[in-house]
Amino acid sequence: MRAESKIWSTESLDPACERAQLLITRHIDGEAAPEDALALRAHLAACARCRKSLEVQSAQSAELALALKNLWPGNPDDPLKKKDALTASEQRRHKRQIVLRAASLVIVALVLAAFAHRVFAPSDENTPDPEPALSTRATK
Repeated sequence: MRAESKIWSTESLDPACERAQLLITRHIDGEAAPEDALALRAHLAACARCRKSLEVQSAQSAELALALKNLWPGNPDDPLKKKDALTASEQRRHKRQIVLRAASLVIVALVLAAFAHRVFAPSDENTPDPEPALSTRATK
């Protein structure tokens, strides 16, 4: 298969073969439009090199699909879906834990805020009395 790829990369293709290569890729991916499929079929009937390319690329695609399927043997239809989905009771328990943790954080934040206010708030002893200043001006 690698030898075939090497041949294609060193030889220049005529425009019809270049277009066929694009259509082969779309065909393998299942993205070829009906008119493109007809054009590809007509080109493949006349071009042995592109038929060989279709054969090689199809085999490579099948190998890749098999390798990916082997990565996720338990669920080949949706490999990204989590295998062990939570049951309804587990979901409720999980939500309850999140709410309890959030409530705990709120309580801790309130306690810290009350402590900080008590420690850092100005006391009555250190607050200057504004009335003597007014009375001093009045006496001058």
